[in-house]
Amino acid sequence: MPLSDRDIERIARRAAEIVLAELSARGIIGETGQDKTKLVSLKELAKRIPRVRGAKPVNYTTIYRWATIGLQSRSGRMMRLVTTNVGGTLCATLDDLNRFFDSLDDIEWRPPVYRNKREEERMKREADEAFKKAMEL
Repeated sequence: MPLSDRDIERIARRAAEIVLAELSARGIIGETGQDKTKLVSLKELAKRIPRVRGAKPVNYTTIYRWATIGLQSRSGRMMRLVTTNVGGTLCATLDDLNRFFDSLDDIEWRPPVYRNKREEERMKREADEAFKKAMEL
């Protein structure tokens, strides 16, 4: 008995769902079905970033700044978004963007220690005394 066009369409749709689920499980495609390894322009990449400030999307010049100047991580290092120049257009992948966001959250970061002026002067005096004592030996 031959398959009808409707049955063939249903089988093809189910096969596509299975392939997408497998690629998503392997981390090749994102949950939304977007290819994480496909190069896209920074303008297109800005459209794919979720809107976190109400209805305002991320401007593509912000992503351009991340690629050229960078953004300071928690440890104080400047981290840049990895891009590829394709025909004069800066392009990146969703994986590059995820790695950039992960690099901003350094593990070795510690909150800055607050010291008042009196404590800084005391520490400076102790360091000077220790230096003089070391030089006398």
